[in-house]
Amino acid sequence: MAAALAARPNARSFVAANENELRESARKALDAYAQTEPVPFHKTTHPEGQWFPAASFGLFMHWGIHSVAGLDPSWAMKKSIPWYTGENPERYQGRERYYALAREFDPRSYEPQRWLSAAKQAGMTYAVLTAKHHDGFCLWPSTYGEWNTRRHMNGRDLLAPGGPQDRLLLLGPGLVLSRFPSEHG
Repeated sequence: MAAALAARPNARSFVAANENELRESARKALDAYAQTEPVPFHKTTHPEGQWFPAASFGLFMHWGIHSVAGLDPSWAMKKSIPWYTGENPERYQGRERYYALAREFDPRSYEPQRWLSAAKQAGMTYAVLTAKHHDGFCLWPSTYGEWNTRRHMNGRDLLAPGGPQDRLLLLGPGLVLSRFPSEHG
C-alpha cells in the first residue's frame, strides 16, 4: 500500500495532467445542476435537532475498515464515481477486496478520548462517529449480521474501548448508524 501511495501524483501535477477532463466533468455537473428543481428548505422543528445550527464547528469521523488502506468509505467498492477521474486503480477495490480489509482492521493506537480532547481544545463543540457506515461494518460486537467487531476483532467494542463502563463519550450527540440498504448490515 505504501508503494501505491508514494506513486500517486501530487494534486498540482494531477490537475495539470487532467485539466481538460476535469473542466469537462465540471461543465457537465453544472449543466446537470442547472436542470434540477429547487427543493424548499424547511428548518427542522424536532427538539433533538435544535442543537446543530448553534454548534457550528465540529468533527465527523468516518472511520472503519476502509481506513486500513486509506480509501473512501464504501465508495471504493464502486467503479463509477464522479470524482474518480483518470486511472486510479488503487481507489477501486471491488466488494471482495474491500470487505477483505475487515481481516486487517485491528486498531492498535486507538485513543478516541484523546482525539475528542484535541477536538475540544481546537474549539469543536460536537463530534460524530460513523459507528456503522454504508458498508455495513459495525464498530461494536453486534449480534446481528457478520460485518462487525464480534466476528472480525474477537468481540472488541470500539464504542466502549475499556469495556461497557467506558462507553465512548462524544462531544454532544454523536453516533451515525447508516440505514443505507446493505446486504451485510
